[in-house]
Amino acid sequence: MGTVIAALFGSIVEADIACSALQAAGIDAEIYDNIAPGFVSLSAGGPEGRRLMVPDSQLEEAVRILREARPVQPRRVKTPEEKVREAAPILVMGSLLLLPLILWLLRMVVLAFTD
Repeated sequence: MGTVIAALFGSIVEADIACSALQAAGIDAEIYDNIAPGFVSLSAGGPEGRRLMVPDSQLEEAVRILREARPVQPRRVKTPEEKVREAAPILVMGSLLLLPLILWLLRMVVLAFTD
């Protein structure tokens, strides 16, 4: 009897809540990619996030419980154009903040070679 992934979560908090719900229903659930008990990380455990694992014999029941607790809602994928539009103001502000430093460095280079 092996274990399989019942769900993936981006945060340990979400994974802990789901794991507790499954354990309360009598399912032997466990979180993989957990850093340490009680340690909350702001990032996901890996590229795929935190894995909520259950025995393969309990997978169907686990998925049913998770869907009842939180219905699956499709995520809207942003287009590349939307991502650029969101990032543009940050890039412009970063450029404006770096401009005085760049000008000062150029001035220092010019002064160093004109002496």
